[in-house]
Amino acid sequence: MDYSQNNTAAIQAIESAILLVSLDDYTPANDDERAWSYWSGGLDRQAGSGHGKNRWFDKHEIIVDESGESGFNGERKLLLVFYRSQANDRLDA
Repeated sequence: MDYSQNNTAAIQAIESAILLVSLDDYTPANDDERAWSYWSGGLDRQAGSGHGKNRWFDKHEIIVDESGESGFNGERKLLLVFYRSQANDRLDA
């Protein structure tokens, strides 16, 4: 973070956020690709596809793909699973 003041400010803003929204610029072709892309930031398990790109696993993160489908990603605490599933159902409605 010492390399650029812009990078430092961006990382500090992300670290202080409670909720993030990631807008992906691709549309998964099926449910397997969608699940994989929401989790890893890539469309499949191939090397170099995603690997956490544009994902922050310690935050509540809403992910919206190019087709408008959405999902959640983040730390999996038992009490938050129900909240996330209910919120995502309302977003998709």
